[in-house]
Amino acid sequence: MKDIKTPEKINKFEIIEKTCLICNRRFLARKWKRKTGLRPKYCSEECSKEAARRQRRIWKQQQGEKYKEYMRRYRRDYYRNNKERVLLQNRSLNVRYIQRARELLGGKCQLCNSLSELELCHINPTNKYRPPSGQNATHMNAIQALKNPNEFLLLCKSCHANPEPWLKKFIELCKLIELNSLSIHP
Repeated sequence: MKDIKTPEKINKFEIIEKTCLICNRRFLARKWKRKTGLRPKYCSEECSKEAARRQRRIWKQQQGEKYKEYMRRYRRDYYRNNKERVLLQNRSLNVRYIQRARELLGGKCQLCNSLSELELCHINPTNKYRPPSGQNATHMNAIQALKNPNEFLLLCKSCHANPEPWLKKFIELCKLIELNSLSIHP
């Protein structure tokens, strides 16, 4: 037999006015007649999530070095147990960085307009990212190119391998820019 809602069962709580602990906004909440039950502290889901974030932040600060060591072990164990998955995710992320950098720099060789075997070339080689031995720096160069596109050229493999022709063009271009900047700002 179904339980029919009677007025007594429907009306088991009353409405009270409370103040949110996060944003100090006043809101209406249900107060249970019994001592057990929910006692709302926050006006919205966002404030509730912010309170949880603050509690986690405080807990991390209290734990200090223990928490850092725990996270190191957790990440190491996760990597060991899911190595193929992690490597696949990293590879796909790196490919996206490289694709975005190529699109930003025009998508073709800036000298011969070739579309195949494109590489990022540093204008100033002293700013190169130098990875530890055994690691690939292509994705780091792509990230740098996304941040500072004017420090990179997009060249095909053959143009990048023979720097003399484009280096002369680049030096001439720099001289023109320098002359223009001198004429603009006397």
